[in-house]
Amino acid sequence: MTTLKIEIILGSARENRQSDIIRDWLLRELSEQADIVTTVIDPKDFSLDPNMPSADLQSRIAQADGFIVLAPEYNHGYSGELKLLIDKAYSQWNAKPVGFIGYGGMAGGARSVEQLRQVFCELHAVTMRDFVSFANAPSHFEPDGELAAGAIQKAQLDRLLSYLRWWGRVLQSARKHTPYEEILN
Repeated sequence: MTTLKIEIILGSARENRQSDIIRDWLLRELSEQADIVTTVIDPKDFSLDPNMPSADLQSRIAQADGFIVLAPEYNHGYSGELKLLIDKAYSQWNAKPVGFIGYGGMAGGARSVEQLRQVFCELHAVTMRDFVSFANAPSHFEPDGELAAGAIQKAQLDRLLSYLRWWGRVLQSARKHTPYEEILN
């Protein structure tokens, strides 16, 4: 079985961000997946100054087989920190799948996810159609951080992981067979 290296990207650098509880839940769920290895990219850990080099971040993105972006919705869009993080790399995103977990507001991050699809399309990444959505994220979790009984997000995550696995393996194989930069003009 092919192992996929999936980077979880936190889309917020705010204090008391909701992504932390979602990240912890996601890491618990992914720890049960024998064919997925995960690490977390946190915008708090990188300089997002557009004029500063970002070799470490670019290397992490280049080594990944796919991504799950925890996409907050602030004022009907995604965060500035997430845009700065994404823009620190270009070719490293090419020909890799991107899944989303949207959160925030009544739309559960849907508006930020739709905007991010356009950004990742420009980066030649493949976005997953289905995503996990948390409207009013804290209400979906028990005090111990576990997903509340009856929450639909576990089923949404299972579907997302099915697509991410398929695209991850297909694109991993394709990149090995023909490096993506060879087909670009």
